[in-house]
This record gives sequence, structure tokens and C-alpha cells, in this order.
Amino acid sequence: MMFGGIVPGAAMRADPELARLLDQELVTQWVWFGDKHCALCFPIAKGEDCALYLYTPDTGSSDDWGELVSAGDLASHATGAEQRLQKLARLAHHTTRQQLREWPDLDDWVHESGRLVVIGEAAHPFPPGSIQGASMSLEDASVLGKLFSHLISHDQIESFLVAFQELRQERAKKNRIMDMANIFFMTASGEEAALRDAAMAAMHEAGKDVLGGEDGNKQQWDENRDTFDYDAEDEADNWWVQWGLLRERAKASNALANAAPIPGVLAFPIIESQ
Repeated sequence: MMFGGIVPGAAMRADPELARLLDQELVTQWVWFGDKHCALCFPIAKGEDCALYLYTPDTGSSDDWGELVSAGDLASHATGAEQRLQKLARLAHHTTRQQLREWPDLDDWVHESGRLVVIGEAAHPFPPGSIQGASMSLEDASVLGKLFSHLISHDQIESFLVAFQELRQERAKKNRIMDMANIFFMTASGEEAALRDAAMAAMHEAGKDVLGGEDGNKQQWDENRDTFDYDAEDEADNWWVQWGLLRERAKASNALANAAPIPGVLAFPIIESQ
């Protein structure tokens, strides 16, 4: 279960303990790990406020898309947590609750007619409070926009939609799985939580990065960093240069070969690379 809320920046700055969470030189996300619980806090609205996400065991809510709950409901799940997190939970407003659910993968994003495509959360629903969910939807839009910037005829549409799925499906799936793995790691319980906490404490005592250390979690955090080495528009451009232009040149050549000759006129297809 994920509880979400907005913490007013003015209220945070009135408390010296919370003010330093908001007033950082670099944009910073604060994370609390616990037994079956975790919390994320990060600045929004140009640093004026903070978003707070609190993951807890399932409370039995049947609402998939989120429902409004009282601020006290969110705060009650932070009881016993680190002092700053309890304060943030008590200050939160616009609080919601949403089930944490892992949806099955959608095999086909493009309808067999070639005239319908699903994108964003409809194609690859991410867990609530996901770090990458909104980014994946924006990348979808960037790839579609770049592909369709080359549109000159209706018969290109289906190939562009198929290319969109080829370019986006595996990346979205990989990031969704990684987001779920991060949540499971942060909300581990029992012996797993104890081992996680001990390993991170040892790294901290040694002056090392607890999220990039030498233990078994290193690969997971390396994948997190690799996520950001990606440009959606570049990927679409690469597809156009490697495949899209070839298809258009082949179409032009076929059209030329099948065209009735005009005496005294030589015709050459011209395909412009952008």
C-alpha cells in the first residue's frame, strides 16, 4: 500500500530539523528504510513544497487508482518511525492511499488494424509513487513525436507505431521491474531487512556510498544509474536513419520501377535525411 501527500514548504522551514531537508544545494531525495515500510520525500513545485510517499503493508483498500484519506491515517502509519519522518507525516495534506499492484505485461501495444496504439500508463502501468513512471510516459511522447516528424504519407503510420513499440517496450518493462525491485528492497522484513540494514550501516561506518557499495546490491544501483544514460529522441532518430530511410528508399525505387516511362525525362527519387 502506498500513502501519498504534500508537505508545505513553509511548515518545513519553520522547523529547523525539516528545513535542511528542503533547502539543499542539489535536488535531493530523502529515503527511509524500515521493516515492511519505507518512505520517500523530495521537493516539488520548484522547491516550494515536498512530496511524501509512505509504503506500508496492505491495509485492505480495494481502490487501484487512489482514494482520499485523512492526514491522520497517513500519520498513523509513521508511528515509531524516525522523528523527522513522523513530523513530515503529521504535516502532510492532500493525502491519498493506493494499492501497490504489479500488473501483467501487455504483449501488443499496437492494434492489428495499425490504427490504434496505447502509450504511457495504459501500455506499461508502474507502481504508485514510481520514480520512473512519469519519465517513461514522457519518453513515449518524445519517441512518437520524433517518429511522426518524418510522416509524409498515411502508409507510414503503421510502421511508425510498430517502431514505437520496438523502441519503448523493453525499456519500459526493465524500468518497471527495477522500480518494483527497489520497493521490495526498501520494504524488506525480518532477516532480509536485518541483513540489508547491517550491510548499509557497515558501508556508512566505512565512509562508503551505501547505495553503491561492494555488497550484492551494487548491480541494482548500477542499473539505476544506467537508466539516465538515455535520450528518447536520439533513439527515434537512430531508428529512422537505420530503418525508416531504407524503407522509404525501397518504396521510392519500387514506384520508379513500376512507373510508366516518360520519353525524354529521367526521374530520380530523392529522400532527405533529417
